[in-house]
Amino acid sequence: GDACVGHVGMNPGLTMPAWASSGSPTNRLVVTRAHQIGISEEHLKRTIRAGRFIRSRYIILDLLDQTGLLDKALSEAQLPL
Repeated sequence: GDACVGHVGMNPGLTMPAWASSGSPTNRLVVTRAHQIGISEEHLKRTIRAGRFIRSRYIILDLLDQTGLLDKALSEAQLPL
């Protein structure tokens, strides 16, 4: 397979192929779906839930959580899996 370099995100178990990190416009890795970089549906949902705490602003995720609708919204959302 391809040689791998560096870790992707905060998950040390995920690596990028060497060609994806070369910086060449023709070799850039374009990720449009979570599964392309090994992210499961549950991990994506946990990450979206954690997004509420990145900044101290009231956002739609806060409203959904406080009204008990966050889990429903995540299960019905068209997530980029």
